[in-house]
Amino acid sequence: MAFSFLEKSRFWIIAAFVAGLGAVWFGAPGTVYRMVIATERLLADTSPQAQTIGDERWAYLASDNFDKNLPVLLLLHGFGADKDNFNRVARRLKGEFNIVQPDLPGFGLSSSALDNRYTAVAQANRVLAFMDHLGHQQFHVGGNSMGGYVALALASLAPKRIQSLWLLAPAGVNTPPLSPFIQSVVEGKPNALIPSNGAEFDLMLDMVFSKRPFMPGPVVQYLGQAQAMRKPRLEAIFADLKTSKSAEQLASQVAAPTLIVWGEDDQVLHPSGAATLSGLIGNAQVKVLPGVGHLPQLEKSASVVDEYLQWIATH
Repeated sequence: MAFSFLEKSRFWIIAAFVAGLGAVWFGAPGTVYRMVIATERLLADTSPQAQTIGDERWAYLASDNFDKNLPVLLLLHGFGADKDNFNRVARRLKGEFNIVQPDLPGFGLSSSALDNRYTAVAQANRVLAFMDHLGHQQFHVGGNSMGGYVALALASLAPKRIQSLWLLAPAGVNTPPLSPFIQSVVEGKPNALIPSNGAEFDLMLDMVFSKRPFMPGPVVQYLGQAQAMRKPRLEAIFADLKTSKSAEQLASQVAAPTLIVWGEDDQVLHPSGAATLSGLIGNAQVKVLPGVGHLPQLEKSASVVDEYLQWIATH
């Protein structure tokens, strides 16, 4: 069968596109990852910004068009993660809140001296100074894992400023039973949240997700290598976090209305923490999600946001 010149041209254009995509996919996984993140930010109508406060540089995402008629929602990522951990949530909440997603000091592109304190309370004090700098005196706050731990500290330190708490599998609960991850840390085994290479990062993904989303192998290796380079800092921060006040101590001082969300399949932090904390917070509601791991905001962003909007409408 003979092909026309136009058909041949289309074939080579498509072939060149596929070949180029493959070269980027396997040869430049960092580029692929950054393109995905840029797309998520675009869909959420957020843009990267930076501020310097004292000797610390804060990198963060904020809603492109600040609407003074909308409340402010601060979203705090977990250990080893960064501000982009909440992009899917931010996309579904645009038009409902003015969003602020910072890299907490010591993570992402935010900077802080290694010998600074990184307890939940120390980080919360930094966050309050950051929100002061942005001019946000009152705000809602949501946080996952370590970010939820810092959110609890915020509500205990500045009860008049925190309008509500949205805790997604918050860290810091000491009441048994222990999760598989915490049990391994207690036994002195290598910290699975601080991978040394791409293979260990891949195992970490299996631990934090119940049903892990698709991620190309080269991108997994790229992210694993980037995480391994941060290992000394992550180890220092994790050691400091272990000296923090417990989540139970902080929760007993919280008066803000609180929604606690936990994945039933969480291997990092035991889901029983939801009942422990709700028993200490006067105005708390619990939602346990079947078939979800440690990162509800990534695994089930749509249903997590729907639950939150229904809850916040009554508070």
